[in-house]
Amino acid sequence: MKHRKVFSPLKNEKGIALVLVLLIIVIISVLSLSMVGIATTTLKHSSGERDFQSTYYIAEAGATLMLHELSSEIMEIHEDHSSAHSFFSTVETELLNLNNTIEYDVFSDNKGETPNAEVTVEIAEMVDEETKRYKLVSKGQIGNRTRIVETYLDLSWHETSSDGEYISILNDMAIFTNGNITLSNSNSNVTGSIGTNSQVDNSISMHRNSSVSEYIYIPGAKQSVVDESSHHNKVRDLGEKRNYHLPPFPDLPTFSESSGNFHNGVIDSDRSFNVLGGNNSNIHIEVGSGQRIIRVKELLLGNSNSSLTIEGDGELLLYVEDKIDIKGKFNEANKNVTIYYSGENSVDITSNNSLFYTSLFYAKNANLKINGGNVRGHIFTGGNSIDFQGNGETHSQLLLAPNANVKLSGNATFKGSLISEQLTYSGNADVIYGEILEDEIITHFPGEGSTDVSREQILNINSIRER
Repeated sequence: MKHRKVFSPLKNEKGIALVLVLLIIVIISVLSLSMVGIATTTLKHSSGERDFQSTYYIAEAGATLMLHELSSEIMEIHEDHSSAHSFFSTVETELLNLNNTIEYDVFSDNKGETPNAEVTVEIAEMVDEETKRYKLVSKGQIGNRTRIVETYLDLSWHETSSDGEYISILNDMAIFTNGNITLSNSNSNVTGSIGTNSQVDNSISMHRNSSVSEYIYIPGAKQSVVDESSHHNKVRDLGEKRNYHLPPFPDLPTFSESSGNFHNGVIDSDRSFNVLGGNNSNIHIEVGSGQRIIRVKELLLGNSNSSLTIEGDGELLLYVEDKIDIKGKFNEANKNVTIYYSGENSVDITSNNSLFYTSLFYAKNANLKINGGNVRGHIFTGGNSIDFQGNGETHSQLLLAPNANVKLSGNATFKGSLISEQLTYSGNADVIYGEILEDEIITHFPGEGSTDVSREQILNINSIRER
């Protein structure tokens, strides 16, 4: 009997290899696509992270560039200034550009985009009179991506000295300032030369018809410092910037007791008083051929009938603590008198009949107001303001006021050399250069030995952190 073969598809194994191959290809393709997707996502994330990090580096670089500029120039600026006020003012306007944005775009392109950093600086706090803390903020930007970093820096002012080399004679300079000079009137005339340390455009503002008989000295002979072009032909190079210091202010002498008030009579010994002078007072101080030392709280010549005279060929050292008011005649014979004034009240010489003759008048911090009268002798002051008004005449020889804004108005006349932070000159006032004898000046600038100040003492920078 013949048996018939029955076909069973379940037992037919032909083509199974092909199915397995196709299945493996599908699995591999799925896995490959997944890997590609993962790699693409990772690449995008890595690229974004790199760009994000690059933006941080740009912000950090902006802060570093600003700090480098500050660090490289801070010593020169410190050396060029004689007071904390002028030092901080110059740093804030010329270097830190306080409260304004400084943009740095010196970086290489990143994927066709130009990175930039925007840096601003603001005062964080005034630590004390000689130290300021500033906050520096830098924003780095690449395209739409930004990151911000910040740091704090402390700037400190330190007084320096160098064996009596406090000052050099001006050599026919009637006016010299660290900053601005304004001659606003057509009758504003200077006999002699003027000069400034400033290189800021229009720092010297002059009326077209005002005049300077000699030259205008500016660092680098930069003509744009003078706003009126008709005066540009007088511009000369100052050379190195000039740095003027006040000499050390002496300690006040001590006395076992005060002799009260003294209004009239003769003083022939070293004494201490509460008030010296008053209305209608008439005082004679005998100095002989030596040195007389007097200390008072107030020096008052209260009206035109008051006078104080010096007898002898010696020297009077007069120390005044609280107040000086001169409406009478002080030292009309122009004897050798040095006055040291440690008070904060303004010194007023405000009468057309007043006379105030000294070898040196040194006000530690006080402002001066001279309205009428006649003043002679060197004037040194650490005050912020000196005001010449009326018909007064001042033969100062040297007026050294490195922190002060000096104003001349009315018909005031100043003869000598004037050094200040800035000067405003209006009305019919005159400034006339007068020769200064170096031997007279240098005696007021005793050497103290050299005091070196390091960059680390002036500038302290904290670490840069992301905000």
